Amino acid sequence: MIARVTIITAKGDLGLRELRQIGAAVDALMADKRQKIVIECSAADSIEPLAIGALLAIAERIVEHGGALKFARTGRFLRAALNRYGAEFFEHYASIEEAIMSFDEEWNGDETNH
Repeated sequence: MIARVTIITAKGDLGLRELRQIGAAVDALMADKRQKIVIECSAADSIEPLAIGALLAIAERIVEHGGALKFARTGRFLRAALNRYGAEFFEHYASIEEAIMSFDEEWNGDETNH
């Protein structure tokens, strides 16, 4: 059985404003007991260093509520920026489908090479 997962699409340059919007969406989702979240990043170009802190705070809130935050279709430059600024531990997947499947307890896929 596949877990109930919500997809949030990130677009453009991700700064504090965009991360606040994502954070507000995540808070609303968690209030509705939806703690499994994938950020789809194919249209996201970059992330500002200061926004990494906001992203980490969002991830922490999700984990505190028993959920997880994962990324799908993260471009090379965005992933490099996340790694460079200390957010290298996020799980990245090549497709939305793989990210969703990773929430399934019975899924045995390799999440390190996506």
